[in-house]
Amino acid sequence: MKKYLKAIGVVLGLIILWQLAIGVSSIGYAFIYGIYQSSQTGKVVSEVFMQEHIKDNLYTIVLIGEVLLLIALIPIIKEKLIKRGSFKSINSNTITNMFILGIGMDGIVALSGMILSTIFPSYLEVSKTISNATGSYLQLFSIVICAPIFEEIFFRGFMLGYLKKNFNIVGAIIVQAVVFGIMHGNIVQGIYASILGIALAIVYLHYESLFACIIVHIVTNFFGSVVNGFLVSKINSEVTIITIFVIIAIVCIYIPGTKMYKEHKSKVNEKISIE
Repeated sequence: MKKYLKAIGVVLGLIILWQLAIGVSSIGYAFIYGIYQSSQTGKVVSEVFMQEHIKDNLYTIVLIGEVLLLIALIPIIKEKLIKRGSFKSINSNTITNMFILGIGMDGIVALSGMILSTIFPSYLEVSKTISNATGSYLQLFSIVICAPIFEEIFFRGFMLGYLKKNFNIVGAIIVQAVVFGIMHGNIVQGIYASILGIALAIVYLHYESLFACIIVHIVTNFFGSVVNGFLVSKINSEVTIITIFVIIAIVCIYIPGTKMYKEHKSKVNEKISIE
């Protein structure tokens, strides 16, 4: 029982720490922007205006919070991750395969979003917010670069790293993936983020390197926030779009997936021959 309670404490502690960082970032951003706006207009900024502005700049605020938290966690990152080899270098072939896998996972994410948005139409507002955010280079940087780095360190490095040492590996993968999904704040993103979280955990455990899953995550976010919107705007047929995403998902997951399976099989055979 103590082991489970400790695990719950660790998971909740990480979540609270993350949310606290975002909260502090939001308050600081609102305070500084409010002072600036008031000095420019001579009027006190209304609550409604501030809420809309924060919503429009959500990913900038998240970027600030995540960067500040990463800086605060540098000693722990060095001790728990870097010294223990969680940032092992990966070769060019692995980088290529992870790039392809990222495109494949984007296919899964896109298909999930399209299907689930018909069941949960409120997701369209979330999708619109993400789409609008890509118009800002700073927010695009937050979505494509900063979020993947931070989330892989946080969820695969810290959370999965802790859970796999104390629990069944399958359970550890599922728990961190579900928490990863929940932290996206809505049911549609929660479902496809959980699927992505499982894939990223498998990548991390296979290559024993956060670099591998960071690449997958960056590519998935880039295609999801930039490339998918371009494709949808150029192709009017929903059937064609779905077909494209299905083909992308199958091909781009099969290629690196086959490679990883062969590598795993080789490791197992090598271990058996040594024993």
